[in-house]
Amino acid sequence: MAKMGRPIVRGGSLKSIEQLGIENICATFEADGFRAERNYLNSHFGNGNLVRVSGLLGLPTADKLYPYQCLLVTEHPEITHGFLDKLILLDDNGDSIGYIKDDSGAKLIGFKDRRGKELSEQVIQLTAQSQQWIEEILEITEPLRESLRLAGNPVYKELFITCGYGFSTPSSVTQPAWNRSKFNSMPKSLEVLVNQFAPYQHMLQCDLRQFLERVTLTSIRSSCGVMVYLRTKSVTEMAKALGMV
Repeated sequence: MAKMGRPIVRGGSLKSIEQLGIENICATFEADGFRAERNYLNSHFGNGNLVRVSGLLGLPTADKLYPYQCLLVTEHPEITHGFLDKLILLDDNGDSIGYIKDDSGAKLIGFKDRRGKELSEQVIQLTAQSQQWIEEILEITEPLRESLRLAGNPVYKELFITCGYGFSTPSSVTQPAWNRSKFNSMPKSLEVLVNQFAPYQHMLQCDLRQFLERVTLTSIRSSCGVMVYLRTKSVTEMAKALGMV
């Protein structure tokens, strides 16, 4: 769409997205990259439009990368919350150290601190499916990564990066808290999730809210371990799947 538009220079503060033109918004983002300065954002994308614009541009706003983390755990139950937390992708020279591709395929390399110093490094051999997810994450986060790199912010080295609820300064991703306390204090957050999960409610044996309150990377991992045990009837196989042996 950027090829069909022209970069917005100024004067967009009081205009709607429709008046600005989606193709022109895309052309602006293509030309200028990710920027978080409020004056720039208002004059180029319009006051009050930032949440919608971030959605149109497919930016990794709050919690948007969480589904990828859940998928990675289902594909590789040995992955823990600690492994994904601030997973380092690049070294100080910009070389890839956390995601390696070679003749044998692709792998994620991170650390699982609770295993002790000598056993802390963990290598996850990716499948074709999980490699595709990693490539998609890299594409989604690239505008933020480049912005951080130019600013000298070391967060650019991490795999999971977010820009808050719109165009906040990029930062490390944190795990969303889907629990009773948050849903009580932020009913809008629960409403959004309920609408997204509603098509699958018939598959649940409990209330949808109860289900959402139980969803964590740890609980997903535990469920995957139980599935391995039910399939193999082997505690050893379950432990292997969870990376415990």
